[in-house]
Amino acid sequence: MNRIVAILLCIILMLSICSCSDNSDDDNTDISSTQGAAERELTEVEIKFNKLELKPDNYLSLTSETDLTDMFSTSFLEKTYDFELNKANAEKLLKDKLKEITKDRNTNLEKATACYDWIIKNVDYHDYGFSNWVSLIVTLNDNEGNPFDFAYTYYAMLRYLGIDAKLEKGFRSLEVGGNSMHSWVTVEIDGIKYYFDPFTDNNNADLKEIDTSYDCFLKTDEEVGYRYIED
Repeated sequence: MNRIVAILLCIILMLSICSCSDNSDDDNTDISSTQGAAERELTEVEIKFNKLELKPDNYLSLTSETDLTDMFSTSFLEKTYDFELNKANAEKLLKDKLKEITKDRNTNLEKATACYDWIIKNVDYHDYGFSNWVSLIVTLNDNEGNPFDFAYTYYAMLRYLGIDAKLEKGFRSLEVGGNSMHSWVTVEIDGIKYYFDPFTDNNNADLKEIDTSYDCFLKTDEEVGYRYIED
């Protein structure tokens, strides 16, 4: 009798263990399914971005109304340069930097990410704000600038790579309330506007004490919290 009871207890115990294992497998399947869905969503955006038809823009002459004469735009620069301050040399800075940054990068996304990372890791805040070719000089040569310089430089990089980016100006609503004048970059894919804001992610990286941040990289209006207000 004792032997039979012992056998029954062992069977019950084994069934209980199997039941827990089944539940665990179900949980793992649910988690894996959820993670897979998130990964597929991200991958879809990446694939669409990588499949964008490239339209090389050999020089970004169509910038903004603030792109006035060379003398006016560069008169605010306080540093001494060993090259002439003009659009041609600004473009040379851009081409040389892109060659360095995108070396061994193959896809649109890899190149766009590398450019974004370089700006965030290397450019510090300074009260300029040209939003024209002079921004390329202060960011690429001087490693400094304000939101308008950050945005213009990234915009120029994407355009020169052939990505049909748009330079946006307006306001960004702040977490503490109110709006601040701002500039950012957008790329439209299948009718959806995706946001890139290197200046905000530069601040985010500093706050988080990390090298770079992608809180405002290839994000929809909803994902960035509807914070951007076009002028």
